[in-house]
Parts: sequence; C-alpha cells; structure tokens
Amino acid sequence: MDEMAFKRGEADLDQAAGTVDKETEESRVQTLFEVGENVEIASGQKWFPGNVLKTDMRNGVEMVKVEYSTLFQDKKKKTKRLQESVSSDRIRPQPPSEKPEETKSLELMDNVEAYHNDG
Repeated sequence: MDEMAFKRGEADLDQAAGTVDKETEESRVQTLFEVGENVEIASGQKWFPGNVLKTDMRNGVEMVKVEYSTLFQDKKKKTKRLQESVSSDRIRPQPPSEKPEETKSLELMDNVEAYHNDG
C-alpha cells in the first residue's frame, strides 16, 4: 500500500474514532466570511458596520470575532472599538455602495438580497 493511501486510511480511522486533531477540523470548516472583510452585525433590531477579525468553530457552530466600526468601548473618548464574538447567522455582507461608479454588475448565479412586494 502506498504511503498516501495509508495516511488517508489512518485519517479516516481517526475521524471514525473521534480523535481528529484541531488543525484537521479547522481545515474542513468552510467559512462564509474572510478575515478583514467588511460586514454588518446584527445587534438587537439594528445592523452596524464592522470587520471580521477571526473565524472559528465552537461546538459545531461557526463563530466570528468582529470589530464594530461605529461602536466603541468608551463612548465618550471613542478610542477603542467594540469587539465581540457572534455566530455567523448574525452577520451579513455590507450592502453595495450607493455611488454609481462603484456599483458592480450582477452575473448569473450571484447571491443577492432582494425585496419583493414590500417584503
């Protein structure tokens, strides 16, 4: 048996036994958001702009560490931006720019957010 097939079989056994190391588990995680990406974060009924700092899995849930662009730990001094870990269902991509020269044309199979009949 060649070495690659052996390692693949060994990884399958580890996975079946539940002894997959953290690095292997993280490599299988498909994140929705990239580190540094501009996003909007749901907080209550409002959405706030921010950036993705880190993504990881906790108990099978994708968690994203974000930094708010407009919320600060000290509201008076506005020196340190608020950071928080949220589940990936509480963040979304920022809407496209309102400036016509910065708009991107849509292509077939692009994901979009749309309104239909006021909903």
